Amino acid sequence: MEPKIDESLHLISLVVKKDGDVPKVRAKAKLLASQLGFARLDVVRVALAASEMARFLLLYTSGGIIAFSLIKMKREARGTGMELFFEGHNKSLSREQQARVQRHLVNIKHIHPLPGLKRVLDYLEVPRFHPGHPLRIRGLKWGLPLSWEELRAREEAIRKELFADLEESYLETLRAKHEEVLMLLNERSEKNRELHRANRELLQLSRDLEALAHERTMAELALRVADRIRNPAISIGGLARLLAKELPREIPAREKAEAILKEAKKLERIVKDFEELARTQTRFFAWEDLRDVVKEGIRPWIQTASMKGLRPDLQLTDKELMVYINSRTFKVALLHTLKNAEDASPPSGTIKIEVGCKDGCPYVAVSDQGPGIPEEIQDHIFKRSITTKSKGAGVGLMMVQQIMEEHQGGIDIQTSGEGTTVTLRFPERWKEAQDSREDEAGAHSRAHSA
Repeated sequence: MEPKIDESLHLISLVVKKDGDVPKVRAKAKLLASQLGFARLDVVRVALAASEMARFLLLYTSGGIIAFSLIKMKREARGTGMELFFEGHNKSLSREQQARVQRHLVNIKHIHPLPGLKRVLDYLEVPRFHPGHPLRIRGLKWGLPLSWEELRAREEAIRKELFADLEESYLETLRAKHEEVLMLLNERSEKNRELHRANRELLQLSRDLEALAHERTMAELALRVADRIRNPAISIGGLARLLAKELPREIPAREKAEAILKEAKKLERIVKDFEELARTQTRFFAWEDLRDVVKEGIRPWIQTASMKGLRPDLQLTDKELMVYINSRTFKVALLHTLKNAEDASPPSGTIKIEVGCKDGCPYVAVSDQGPGIPEEIQDHIFKRSITTKSKGAGVGLMMVQQIMEEHQGGIDIQTSGEGTTVTLRFPERWKEAQDSREDEAGAHSRAHSA
């Protein structure tokens, strides 16, 4: 149970940047504990706790600040005591190094010397470690023989002892504050850079979505026009051919039939042009590693999700996953799927993004911890704009399904009261499926010509 403190009085802050700072911290802690009237054994314990924590900060952070304060407890049995506060700032590490440190610090309370310090100090507060935030640890040692009034009366004498070397001590304190301000400014600058980068990437995704919508509109319009013109053009052309064959060459009507046939052929060419326009979007397809496409696609989303307290969990297969993909449209589908998972997730929830291969088919699975999709809308989920959250609607899964069908794949959904998993599935073999489609289209065209 956290102790209740009535009042506190800060005495000194020390900077820890290098190994040579550890003995200084130990000496100051020992001097302060002696001046406060701790028993000899407790003086040793306080000095040991301060020096071991200084080493801990150097090992897991880029250094930090150690502050000593007097405290007045609410419970009279505890009386007065001393607070030791340690703050370490983040190291400049690569992502891989940060991941290793994070894995190590998951059970931070069990890392040396913290279990020992719990026995040395009367109270040790070790909050949960969050990557990207300072590491803060607070320890308390109570049981001083002096009352709060006596300590306040001796405050000036204690400070004189602590600041015996006036120039060094004040410079140390000034340096501590200066380091703290610089660190805060650097952290804010880095966050601003991340926000700007995320905004740029989201803006590009928005432009891609607009371009995709324009492409789809043009393609659908082209197909509708082609469908409207194809049958009349084929009928007119067929009749004109028959007339041209049956009518003698010297009859004027034969020349008119040939003119009609010539114009019908123009219509047929226009139909082919519109069909080609609808097929031009395939030029955006290329063979790419699905893992790389997903990592690039989720990068801007991770920034916004983290700011909302969500925990992205990316799990990639070790093997290369080459797919024939339009990376721009697939990123739009993936972004919508992630947005649905984000809307459905509880605060501080985890969203898992798994990239793998099952039965020869590459896939990307997005899982949330939300309430699932209600039964009453599960049968209509691809017929209107529905998201994976229990209420509300958006662009949803209808467009996602269309994009995956363009990739000759599909979308699978598993949902329950414990969450929803949306799987974007690619075909095992793209080329065979594409060849069969082209063969069918060729046979259809030859049948019309006949």
